[in-house]
Amino acid sequence: MQVMEKLVEVGVVTIHIPDIVKREFLTKRVSDVTNACNSIRVNVLKGLKKLDNGIELKNRMLALETEIVQLNGLVEKSLNEDLELWVDTHDSPA
Repeated sequence: MQVMEKLVEVGVVTIHIPDIVKREFLTKRVSDVTNACNSIRVNVLKGLKKLDNGIELKNRMLALETEIVQLNGLVEKSLNEDLELWVDTHDSPA
């Protein structure tokens, strides 16, 4: 993408991105980011199970787990906005 971006900037190439390519790219990116967040969440929950006391630590880990769940809800919207911004900046009109 970065090489293409440079070629577009100097006017060497024109990019036309089909909707299906956008959807496939977004689906893969959302899956990758969501899986990474879920992996973090699973590890936080594993850590919580190993704690007997430490109220402050438990509370902070629970807050972290809650934040990760909330982040997962933002992944698709945020990545879609990023992609649309890139497309608007680099896609040539039909």
